[in-house]
Order: sequence, then C-alpha cells, then structure tokens
Amino acid sequence: MSCKELNCELDFITLDFEDGASEECLVAGLYEIEGKKYLSVVVGANEDTDFENDELEGYLYQFVGENDEEFELLDIESDE
Repeated sequence: MSCKELNCELDFITLDFEDGASEECLVAGLYEIEGKKYLSVVVGANEDTDFENDELEGYLYQFVGENDEEFELLDIESDE
C-alpha cells in the first residue's frame, strides 16, 4: 500500500555527493544508538511507492549535528 493511499506524510532529504550528483531520498528514520545518531534513507521512494511490494534501496549514515537545519551525514566505516 502506498503512503498516498494511507494519507500519511513523508519527509524527504536531498543528498549531495562529492561527484556533483544528487539524489532525493525518503527519510526512513533517525535513531540514537550508544550516544551516536544515525539516519536511514530510502532512495527513489515517493508518495506512490508501494512499500509492501516495491524493491527499494536504502542507506544508513551517521548523523552529526544538533538539529535538522545544520547537520552532516557521514559514511559508516565500520560494522561496529
């Protein structure tokens, strides 16, 4: 079922990469684990995405910052 069908709101973020490319992603969640914050995003999702049946690709980044206005996303270097 899509978010549009469920009448829910989605938050999106545009990721800008070092090579100049950018990608709009759905914010799936912001988590805090052992004092560090992590942001999960889903690439290519929109209001019409069928979250039960569509194949989706997601990423997890370390979130560094105090608020959603000024922050940095860092690649996670280790499984720990």
